Amino acid sequence: MSIRKAVKLAASPFGGRLGPGGRSSNSGITATVFGGYGFIGRYFINELGSCGSRVYVPFRGCELEVRHLKPMFDLGQLGLLPFSSRDEQSIIDSLKNSDVVINMIGKHYETKHLVPTRRSDGTLSRVNYGFDEVHVTIPETLARLSKEAGVKCFMHVSAMSADSQSSSLWSQSKAKGEEAVRKHFPEAIIVRPATVFGPVDRFLN
Repeated sequence: MSIRKAVKLAASPFGGRLGPGGRSSNSGITATVFGGYGFIGRYFINELGSCGSRVYVPFRGCELEVRHLKPMFDLGQLGLLPFSSRDEQSIIDSLKNSDVVINMIGKHYETKHLVPTRRSDGTLSRVNYGFDEVHVTIPETLARLSKEAGVKCFMHVSAMSADSQSSSLWSQSKAKGEEAVRKHFPEAIIVRPATVFGPVDRFLN
């Protein structure tokens, strides 16, 4: 199924569609997309914008990292919200007005600090964001808070290689993330894409 068709199908339960279609119409979708400004996310965001959806994109770091999304929407249809995945209130503020929440947050490698930092449990670690936090803890938190907020549809982007018995820690974390999402949002839609490449991917740039 194409992204455009999936977006149109997702709009049907929510009603409120106005106009002939296109960026200046109203698709009836109000969505929050976490991780929506990466390689795959920017194309998905564009599809939502092209059919007249209202979209909130939470982001970390500098607001210049998400400015490429602005031309994809009509005026007032895109909300760029600073947030932290470790701050539940910022997550709640990001999704409280949405019918649909999509999680596209993921990492291909664990990021590390130059020197060890102290964790909340008192241990020292160089790891900033590890596989388990990014692929398990964050999706679980998003699914739980979405269910508590009354979100109607939760979509989680996993990976085709997700397997709890895999020798890859990355693939194991993806499988555990799916289980964590299902625990809090049993009717969640799990998407398992294969390796994706294109003009702005991490392979060719």
